[in-house]
Amino acid sequence: MSYRYEYRLIYYVFHVAAEERVNIGLVFWCPETMEFWYKVNTRYGRLSKFFPELDGRAYRRMCNSVTQSLEDAGMRVGGFWPSGEVSGSPTLDWMLEPSILTNSNVLGVGSLKAGITDEPIRRAAELFTEYVERYDQPSTTERVDNVALWQRVINQRDMSSAGLATRPFVSDEVKLEGPTYDYAFRMGWVNGTQQVAEPISFDYAKSDSMIERANTWVGRLTDLDRGAPFELTAIVHPPAGGKENDSYQRAVRLLRQAPRVRALIESDHLESLWELILKDVAQNEVDAPKDHRAMRFNE
Repeated sequence: MSYRYEYRLIYYVFHVAAEERVNIGLVFWCPETMEFWYKVNTRYGRLSKFFPELDGRAYRRMCNSVTQSLEDAGMRVGGFWPSGEVSGSPTLDWMLEPSILTNSNVLGVGSLKAGITDEPIRRAAELFTEYVERYDQPSTTERVDNVALWQRVINQRDMSSAGLATRPFVSDEVKLEGPTYDYAFRMGWVNGTQQVAEPISFDYAKSDSMIERANTWVGRLTDLDRGAPFELTAIVHPPAGGKENDSYQRAVRLLRQAPRVRALIESDHLESLWELILKDVAQNEVDAPKDHRAMRFNE
């Protein structure tokens, strides 16, 4: 017999501003069999690669707190809730309402997903292995995150654009504001309109993560578009599988259609970024008043 199940991944946010996160657990619920399953990965070796200053003991204490909270949530199953509190079978989200997962700055749950299985508990363990545990295995390829990608940008500047750091109209950070959000871009310059540059890495193992990253930027740029005029040049990096990855191509299309996107430059063509900046800056140096005070671009 087949049963419908639903689940959410538990993630740990290790860089709030950049919205970088990693899956550390899973919660699973099968209403028909009343089986509630959860597991949190207490190993932190993979996390420490992304967040070198991670306190391993504090992380494990947090995992224990999550486990205890989920154990309490499981107590709501099987007649533990007051009569009349819910109608019909309880949902996974209802069960998680009192847990710390819904009230944490560093923890969260992914989108609700569902499926059908003959063996709910076996399927829950399979999902945990697929989305959490297997990423603890050693990898021969180091993930290129936004920090590593930006370092490549800096290295390319040093090789191809000596002297740019002291040129007018180039600054190391530009903060823009919209009605709801603000964001500090890594670099800015002027060509009549405020220009900004930002690394956006799509180097993820999961396809969903690439699309989520693109949609996050679409939302951010849509809000910032309602503020002062600007144009974004994004430096993008593909997943380990390469540029032909379907989800990467879709993510790039979404980003290209977002408001205020001037150009997308892939990480293997970084010289194009500095050529663009040099051209813009050279024109501004011709047009600017002689007493304009230059801004310095620092790493």
